[in-house]
Amino acid sequence: MAFDQVMSTTMKFPMGYRFVPTEEELVLGYLLKKVKGETLPSQAVIDCEIYGDDKEPWKIFNQTSTDKFYVFTKLKKKNGRGRRIDRTAGYGTWKAQNTYLVMDSKNNHVGFNKLFVFEVKGSDSNNAINGHWLMHEFSLLNDKSDFVLCEIRNKNATGVIQTEKEDCEKGSIVEELESCEDGILTVEELEDMMIGAEESFQSEKEDCSKGSTVIKLASCEVWMDTRGT
Repeated sequence: MAFDQVMSTTMKFPMGYRFVPTEEELVLGYLLKKVKGETLPSQAVIDCEIYGDDKEPWKIFNQTSTDKFYVFTKLKKKNGRGRRIDRTAGYGTWKAQNTYLVMDSKNNHVGFNKLFVFEVKGSDSNNAINGHWLMHEFSLLNDKSDFVLCEIRNKNATGVIQTEKEDCEKGSIVEELESCEDGILTVEELEDMMIGAEESFQSEKEDCSKGSTVIKLASCEVWMDTRGT
């Protein structure tokens, strides 16, 4: 099942909710329950084959999404025997980087967190075109089922950058107010502030086209003093 054919994990929850699990929750709350055949806490993690022919990550997951995708998959052993895992995916492979221990709240070792990077065989340029894909593979301690839970994302996803760039081009720049003693501005002060904001907007718009937009908003109420007008 491809993620571009189903809703992303951020759409599986009511508005305002996000799936931000801890490593312990992924291992004990999802993977362990999956292996035991128990009911899962939610549908945020789905079954998905990520190894095999035509399984490059950008063909399975939304390449421009900044979301983290969570899937259950079953490891495939080379030649069906031994402990070596076949991590080939289409024209590339998931290359191991580091392995970390997963501990529970009582500091007991309950699983592993292995970091992988996707590499395209014989062509470094393809990685730049299709993104920089990272995967954290969570596995249980002493488990014989070969089931793992994978957290996969495209480090080069442009969804957030593109949104901020579009907002900037539409003029949605908010002037940051550094100080506001009594929260009252005269008409003249307000006009000066608006002129400054326009100049700041032009400058930030230029920066935005370069991808270096920073939007800040200080907590400050502004009142217009119309006395004497």
